[in-house]
Amino acid sequence: SASSRRDSRIWRAQGKLSERVPASAEGRKFMAVKPCALQGLGEALTQFRCDIAAAIRQFRFLWERGSEKELFAELCFCLLTPQSKAQSCWRAVERLRENGLLMAGTAAQIAKHLHGVRFANTKARNIVQARALFAPGGKLQVRPLLQRLASPQQMRLWLVENVRGMGMKEASHFLRNIGVGLELAILDRHLLRAMAQLGVIAEVPKTLTRRQYCELEKAFQALAAQLGVLPAELDLAIWASATGVVFK
Repeated sequence: SASSRRDSRIWRAQGKLSERVPASAEGRKFMAVKPCALQGLGEALTQFRCDIAAAIRQFRFLWERGSEKELFAELCFCLLTPQSKAQSCWRAVERLRENGLLMAGTAAQIAKHLHGVRFANTKARNIVQARALFAPGGKLQVRPLLQRLASPQQMRLWLVENVRGMGMKEASHFLRNIGVGLELAILDRHLLRAMAQLGVIAEVPKTLTRRQYCELEKAFQALAAQLGVLPAELDLAIWASATGVVFK
């Protein structure tokens, strides 16, 4: 089938350049990956292939058919993740939804449910401000607001400039999770360390400007292209190889 042929291209990740996602000349200047590292990534992609494929389908489904409340929940999740464990952040979002607080709670009410989330008070205020931004008049308009923008890169820039608490990483994470940013890189410390260990970058930068973020993103995109997968697929594989599970 077409799907199985695609899988065979994607998961045959042993260092051959992708037929599907060619690396750009700009991206190739970063590439210095050891063959053994490529093989290890290929093994991770193969080991977790079913769970990764399911996650990608879910991401795309959210953008195509998900409700505005589901999209906003993903936004809130990504606002909670800095310096906190993803699973704890998602459980917090689920508690807020179960108690009707995601769409109606005050910052104080929301903060009380952010168990295991660092900087709970600040992040609760960020959620309330994001709700006001995306729900003028009380009606959520996440998709309509983003659809006005021409590309995932423009969506990301708008989010960074308009949503308090959302930097390049968090905006990339959100857009990936709702299926419109599958080519973007979520450059957290863990992923940057993995890139350094693989030889993609020389060292983990202490800070990242927007320009530096975009440059390192090209390096990650080039690595994904060399493996014949989407950046989103590679990101999930790297995280799964470290944690044993595929999670958003």
